[in-house]
Amino acid sequence: MQRGKIIALEGIDMAGKTATVHNAVTELRRAGYAVQAADELNSDIGRVIRGFLRGDATTTTETLALLFSAARLDALHRAEALLCEGVSLVFDRFLWSSLVYQGARGEDTWVQQVNMRTPRADLNIVLDLDPRIAAARNDARPDIWDGDLEFQERVRDGYLRLVQQHPTTARLIDASRDPAMVLADVVREIQQVLDE
Repeated sequence: MQRGKIIALEGIDMAGKTATVHNAVTELRRAGYAVQAADELNSDIGRVIRGFLRGDATTTTETLALLFSAARLDALHRAEALLCEGVSLVFDRFLWSSLVYQGARGEDTWVQQVNMRTPRADLNIVLDLDPRIAAARNDARPDIWDGDLEFQERVRDGYLRLVQQHPTTARLIDASRDPAMVLADVVREIQQVLDE
């Protein structure tokens, strides 16, 4: 049996990743694909991270980067049996989020080292959105990085650089369009990788 693949949906805050992951998994399952939505923050470690992101507590950017790496490895460990059974995981954020968010704060080399044990995704789909449009979509789930347009621009630039650096495993999708169009493009890109 072929091992499942790791698919990552990435993009700045409010680009529509969470809804797109769940809708894509639903569509792919209907089409007969063995897929499951995955969220590295769906764990005890993730709950701690969410508290920091909401501003419930404070910590250093280095500690937050370590927690994200730990949460990602934990999520993969918990999903190992599924991957071995041929189920592919569609992540709502993955490695690139750490690289660009902490990288936008000047921690890029160190964050790469911290994440050396993280497997690379078979496909990284970046939902590209202008940060000004994203700010208008804010849905009352603010985190410590919301509202800082300059920071979100640096994050977006980081994603665009990664897409250019990884043309065989990265796709850029315009997330400013109608969500149904975005979803159709995402499903098509994932199907191509799963059919390989």
